Amino acid sequence: MTSPLVCTAINETETCAIIVYFVIGLVPNSSRVLIERENATRGDLIELDVEENMNSGKTFDWFRFAAHRFPTARFISKGDMDTFVYSEDLLRSVRHLPRPARSIYGGNVVDWKSCGGYDHCPYGWVYMAGGFYFISQDLVQWFGAVNNTFVNDNSMGHEDLQVGKCLHFSGIRVLYMTWGTSKRAWAHPIKNISSFYEL
Repeated sequence: MTSPLVCTAINETETCAIIVYFVIGLVPNSSRVLIERENATRGDLIELDVEENMNSGKTFDWFRFAAHRFPTARFISKGDMDTFVYSEDLLRSVRHLPRPARSIYGGNVVDWKSCGGYDHCPYGWVYMAGGFYFISQDLVQWFGAVNNTFVNDNSMGHEDLQVGKCLHFSGIRVLYMTWGTSKRAWAHPIKNISSFYEL
């Protein structure tokens, strides 16, 4: 967040390559004033018209929102709030991709084995680890299509897995881009809530 390449909507300049937002569900009335005060100073909160949730469709609601709000963005990403993104490494890894980038799904691949081999794990296809991944604008628009019943029918459950499932069974020739395990563009070192608050 301290990189000159990373900005919020309120301090965006021509040098910005990544615009960061914190996406939240509906804010309770008791917190409304605090949220509005925060957003007035930073402009980095987006409140979706859904109840705050995990694995009940929020990621899909974000992609639908982004399809309409940011139609010219090259990529839209999803990340956990306790993920550290290495902005220069991220930008270096996508710089070579064509413009416009089409059918790109990037992140760290999770297959059946790395998922743990459980019943819910993908078999014969993959998804990207939920700490951070991105999709190109054409895929954002596909997720955001109002009449996309396949996405609507598959947006509940382990959302990161469901995103991969939707893309795999979409019929779109998706190009998977992965950093592998040796050099990632992000890290997710905090694994419990007490450590997160200490940080």
